[in-house]
Amino acid sequence: MLAMFSPDTRYAAEIALDAPAPAVIRFHLARVRLNQVQVPEHLVRTVMREVGRAYPALSKSGRDLYVEIPRHAEVALIPGGVRLVGPKAKNRRMSNGQRSL
Repeated sequence: MLAMFSPDTRYAAEIALDAPAPAVIRFHLARVRLNQVQVPEHLVRTVMREVGRAYPALSKSGRDLYVEIPRHAEVALIPGGVRLVGPKAKNRRMSNGQRSL
């Protein structure tokens, strides 16, 4: 969809977060804007359905990504992304013979 716009077109996605189950976060694509104009819902739905078919990690609608959060991990929203800090692993030998910290 973005390929048909000039490279200086500004686009933004509004992402909603919720926790549908314990230790699960859902990232939902709520809206898309091009040059501060909201893209019509039917167009977003059609395009994202194709994305969902191509990327099995997403829901069939292409608008949802479910992420399981490990027990005792911390999740934080940061500018431009999400930081996931896992629990400290016990000092154990890894498959390559090294020890984890």
